[in-house]
Amino acid sequence: MNIPSPAQPRKALAHVVAIVERISFLDRTFHVEEKGDGFLLQVRYPEPDIETGKVEEQRSRKWYVSAFSTESEIVETAHGAVLRSMAHVVGEHFLYRGRRVYSPHFEIGARVELCDGGRFDGRIPPPASTTTASETSRDDAMACDECGAFHGLTACPTKAPDHDPDATVVPS
Repeated sequence: MNIPSPAQPRKALAHVVAIVERISFLDRTFHVEEKGDGFLLQVRYPEPDIETGKVEEQRSRKWYVSAFSTESEIVETAHGAVLRSMAHVVGEHFLYRGRRVYSPHFEIGARVELCDGGRFDGRIPPPASTTTASETSRDDAMACDECGAFHGLTACPTKAPDHDPDATVVPS
C-alpha cells in the first residue's frame, strides 16, 4: 500500500548549515550560502597552491542544494563534493614524466584539440591465428630478435629512427 508522504518542508539556511556541520572529512570544511531558490555548498581546505607552493585556502566548485532537499540528499551532495574535490587534487599531483597529465586546469578547448588529433592509445591486436588461445602460450610465441619483446610486428619498433622508448607503439 502506498501511503502518500507529506510534502518536504522548505529548509532555512540555518537548517542546512546544521546538517553540514555534522560532517567531517580530513581538514575540509563546508561553506553554505543562499542562492536563488536554494543553497550552494562548497568544500574548503588549506593546501599549498600547485603553482606557488604557498599554503592557501583552496575552494571546490559550488554544488547546488535545493531548499527542499532531504537530510540524506544534503549529506550525499557534500560527499559528492568531497569526491570531486579529491579527484581534482589527484589530477594536480599525479605526474607522468614530470608533467601533470591529468591536470584539472587544462582548458576544454585544448582537450577537444587532443581528441581531434586522434592520438588514442590502445592495445596491439594479436595476430590472426588458426590456433585457439588455449592451444598456445607466451612461451610458444616467438620473441623479437631485436629487443626480446612479444610485440608481434614484422619490424622491431625500437629500430625505427624516430623511436621514443616512452611511447606506446600502435601499428597502422
